[in-house]
Amino acid sequence: MKRDHLNLSAKVGLAAAVLLFFVWVSPQKFFPKDSGEQSANAAAIAANATSSRAVPAAPKVVTTSVEVLVVGDIMLDRNVGNLINEKGFDSVFAGVRDIVSSADIAIGNLEGPFTSYPSRTMSLQSKELVFTFNPALAPKLAGLGFDIVGLANNHTLNFGKEGLKQTREYVAGAGMQYYGDPNNGVGTATSSRFISTVVEKNGIRIGLVGFHEFSYVGLDNVLAEIDRLRPQVDVLIVSPHWGVEYQKEPTSSMWKNARLFIDHGADAVIGAHPHVVGNTDEYQGKKIFYSLGNFAFDQYFSKATMNGLAIHISILKQTSSIEPAPHVSLMYSLIPIQSDRAGVRVATSTKAIENARGLEAARR
Repeated sequence: MKRDHLNLSAKVGLAAAVLLFFVWVSPQKFFPKDSGEQSANAAAIAANATSSRAVPAAPKVVTTSVEVLVVGDIMLDRNVGNLINEKGFDSVFAGVRDIVSSADIAIGNLEGPFTSYPSRTMSLQSKELVFTFNPALAPKLAGLGFDIVGLANNHTLNFGKEGLKQTREYVAGAGMQYYGDPNNGVGTATSSRFISTVVEKNGIRIGLVGFHEFSYVGLDNVLAEIDRLRPQVDVLIVSPHWGVEYQKEPTSSMWKNARLFIDHGADAVIGAHPHVVGNTDEYQGKKIFYSLGNFAFDQYFSKATMNGLAIHISILKQTSSIEPAPHVSLMYSLIPIQSDRAGVRVATSTKAIENARGLEAARR
């Protein structure tokens, strides 16, 4: 009995020792934490898991803008040349200096060549419509704020190929760019060299393509140039010289070609030649201004020819880190221009402002 009792006591002691060993080694297995501590542990584990996951960065959006001014016909011979000689260039154009110089890029249609040849029209004795501009006025035009001039018109060849060559040299020498060829690139080794130009400002690339309707050749060259430039630029503007003088309504060919330019990739079509402000139109959400009329001219015989239009275009480009291509938008505002014997200025007459507002309303 005693041995049995001793054996029993030994067995109990051994069991107790084993139990104490396991409790010492891993007390939590035998004495788990309370529910509050378990909840805290679970929350910590979840927080660690969340923090270890990559949080996607917010998309980065970069916004840039450029202000562009486009004006109509600029003619610096005949009565305008005489007025400049009498009053000085700065005085004649004082009324538009602010709107031209404040634009990031200012563009106009140069309705004639800069050449070393003497004027045939400033004497006012000849009715010949052959213009040449004093080369000294090229840097004056640049100083006013013009950056680019269009040469696709019916007067840039008034003194032949030599006159056109001189014009390009004088324009470039004054620090301006030019675009548009009076023959739409026909007869040149590389038509795109003269048909278009590209300008970049504030990270926005703008392509300009000229078209001269009255050469009656080279439309295919112009369309090919639009196709070539389209993927290279953010905004593409086509400047056709077309239409019927003193007529606001577009001809059937103007209507057709404007849509053709847009189908090939133009963002806007802004025309010249009729010497009056033409109708406006829209196609596939793109603006068409058939004619801006005169900016600086001596057609003092009617109000329509003394009142032109300048277009201010605000271009906004937004580039996002998560979008494959930037978003570009164009916003237009119209500025009435008056050109008469007193000079060139922003028109302030109620009628001129109403006309501009009417066009803007029609454009919308």
